[in-house]
Amino acid sequence: MRDRPTPTRKNVAMPCLMVVGLSDDLADAIADQMSPIPLVRVSHLAAASERILLTRPLVVVVGELGAAKDDLEPFRELARACGSEVARLEDIGPIPEVPRYVEQLVITFSRRRSGQFVAVETKKTPPSRKG
Repeated sequence: MRDRPTPTRKNVAMPCLMVVGLSDDLADAIADQMSPIPLVRVSHLAAASERILLTRPLVVVVGELGAAKDDLEPFRELARACGSEVARLEDIGPIPEVPRYVEQLVITFSRRRSGQFVAVETKKTPPSRKG
């Protein structure tokens, strides 16, 4: 018989990425660049909102939203509450540069999540590697 209760284990989420509404080719290119980090693919923000609570991705890359543009800000707030960062595809830049840019975002935000302050540059400029 134990004298004291077993301590509650801390939940440590495995780092992953989430892509929302991206083409299969672009999602595959990001997955190849980021291997072995898992990639969660979803087709729209409603599905992303359901999955983000469990997967807690480092970065969520959001593609074309169409009529769901009004849902982006509430989704962004939910992502922040989960410790995730949201990057819109249209803010990243040319499609061939997207996988490398996402890699830089993951490095930057994994440092931020671990408690290291990292300044984030925005608007089509990849984050610097300065830590």
